[in-house]
Amino acid sequence: MKFILIDSDILIDFLKGNITVSDRLNSLKKEYELSISVITYMELLVGARDKKELKKLIDFLESFKRIEIDFAISENAIDLIKELGLSHGLKIPDALIASTAITKKLSLYTKNLKHFQPISELKLIK
Repeated sequence: MKFILIDSDILIDFLKGNITVSDRLNSLKKEYELSISVITYMELLVGARDKKELKKLIDFLESFKRIEIDFAISENAIDLIKELGLSHGLKIPDALIASTAITKKLSLYTKNLKHFQPISELKLIK
């Protein structure tokens, strides 16, 4: 089965009950196994307001294949920051998420086009 990387903004919208995002994720599930970067995992965890919400988030996030950062992802993220950090304001989390998608040859489902569109090697799903 093919994998697709899901960005943090999509999961946040899903958790807020966004029907459009929910429908799109359900549609993508038919064709792809949904995966997330460990960065996305951590970004959502830091948004938890209490232990009960944290537990719910952990249970939810465990339904996705989590992709850890390795040397190749780190090196590619460094190159992306060198190339786009000053000109486009690319930050560490987005560089690592983009690098994960590029290194693992995955498409990225995101609404954060401002930060990701300048990355020519990245295949985006909107």
